Amino acid sequence: MCERTPSPNSNGSVARPSYDFELYGLTIVTPRRSPVVDIDSPRTNHKLIGRRIDLVGNWNNSGHLAALLASQRRIFRSSTKPVVAPFPLGRKVVGSRIYLLPTLAEMTVDPRLKPFVDSLASSEVVSDDFVRFRPDDADNRVADLVQSAELYDDVVRADLRGLLTNEAKDTLYLFGQRRVLLGRRTSNVSYYHQALAAFSLLPEVRDIPWITWFLAALILGEYANDPDVVALFGGPATEGGMRCQELQNSLENGGSLSQCHLREVETTYGLGIIELPLPHDLPGHWSRPPMIGRDDAVYAPTINLAQLAVEVADALDRLEGTRTTALEFSFLSTGTTTSIGTLGCLHCCAIKGNNAIDVYVAELESESDAKQFVAHLSDDDGFVVRNGAELVLFSSQPSFDDNLESPPLDATAFEQLAKSAFLRI
Repeated sequence: MCERTPSPNSNGSVARPSYDFELYGLTIVTPRRSPVVDIDSPRTNHKLIGRRIDLVGNWNNSGHLAALLASQRRIFRSSTKPVVAPFPLGRKVVGSRIYLLPTLAEMTVDPRLKPFVDSLASSEVVSDDFVRFRPDDADNRVADLVQSAELYDDVVRADLRGLLTNEAKDTLYLFGQRRVLLGRRTSNVSYYHQALAAFSLLPEVRDIPWITWFLAALILGEYANDPDVVALFGGPATEGGMRCQELQNSLENGGSLSQCHLREVETTYGLGIIELPLPHDLPGHWSRPPMIGRDDAVYAPTINLAQLAVEVADALDRLEGTRTTALEFSFLSTGTTTSIGTLGCLHCCAIKGNNAIDVYVAELESESDAKQFVAHLSDDDGFVVRNGAELVLFSSQPSFDDNLESPPLDATAFEQLAKSAFLRI
């Protein structure tokens, strides 16, 4: 194998080296039962077609394939003769298969990427409460980074995906969600595009919230026929591009937010969004594939349940040393009861020191159902404040640390807090 000496490009980056190499009887096995290619030519070059790699011609872009291998975990198998790797790779032999495992240190990457990833990590967006949504200055910093990444070519974007840390991935995901909500609040279409661009940078196709937040951005931004969205994934031949195009085709007759397993709510914080669990995430339905427009979870309260939950959570935040987590959809259940049918239920956790309290705000299907729920509640389950078919349940989380003692709930304070919240609705 002969390596040519890298030379600097005009932008200061180091050119990717060219290689001469030989491949004999190479079989490339790719995920999802995509076509398998057998190569007998001694001199080859790579060309990516969907999930298939054709090796033809004279190859001089080893770094690109290394990035592909790193992100897609491609499997190489020699059918006749040993494989001569065209660039430095770690190898793991399992039976007749050779796994080629490139590392980031073995790839030449664009010098802009490390500062990009560092900036993204330092611009962490904290709040994931989409009911009590608050603007965050970090959103604008992430937006600038996402927009700058759109100027990179497909090879650089592939390298970027491979460099992202878990923290950076979480930031992009949360930023995308927040941008969808902010777009809905302000009717600014550009926010939907920023959400799509952020989701397209996630390293794995399975990391993208295709039929929830991504679909919502497509619908609300009216991107059903926009090829630029597919281009964010490197075109329709890539796995992400194909999935995006499938969603776009499904919207030929239009769409609405109700198809996205999302529900809008209105509170003193303004417009908010509640994400419902996908059908395959529900109890007893974990084998069902996710579906567009089908919800087995119910959120259809007859009162402004979100505002009631906001009143309770904000009152808890005003207690000394107490903070609450994000308000999210939940099922109503206790340690001794199974899930109870409701018209809607929201949950947050109130944390004070080493103690944590689950708080459920729910509307049951009838007042008699609510009375029955209260009658069957044990002391270990916590205590509840009821008003007609609506109730607020406070339940202490168990401690598994024998050295920590959880004091009993201050029932009087919480009861007064919940009653005051009911009066304000």
